[in-house]
Amino acid sequence: MTLSSEEVVSLVGGHLAGLKGNVSKSDLPTLVPTSSGSPTVEGKDKKKQVDSGSWAFTDDNISAHLIRNAFGGGDEKHLRKMLSIPAPYSRRYRDDITVTVVWWEEGKEESAKVTSFTDKVKAKL
Repeated sequence: MTLSSEEVVSLVGGHLAGLKGNVSKSDLPTLVPTSSGSPTVEGKDKKKQVDSGSWAFTDDNISAHLIRNAFGGGDEKHLRKMLSIPAPYSRRYRDDITVTVVWWEEGKEESAKVTSFTDKVKAKL
């Protein structure tokens, strides 16, 4: 499943607001209102199509939270099915996944830390 930009913003906003448990997909936009003043990243306006089902707010880590909701959300059975597909078949349903969440807190710019790896990494062929 692919999450839209609006869904990701709502999921992160709900996580930061402290939502817990399962929340209906149709209820989340009212619990966590977001604005969409410009076209989506895909370059076109999408008509918001609310699916049935629910989002899960169970993870402490925002990245894990987004991955859980991309694969099944509140539908634990679907989530387990998606994660139990063995290789090489799993590449049709889920591929390498990277989630990066970045946010800024006003007034804390001075205490921001940048972490970098200084050791050279050698690839083994």
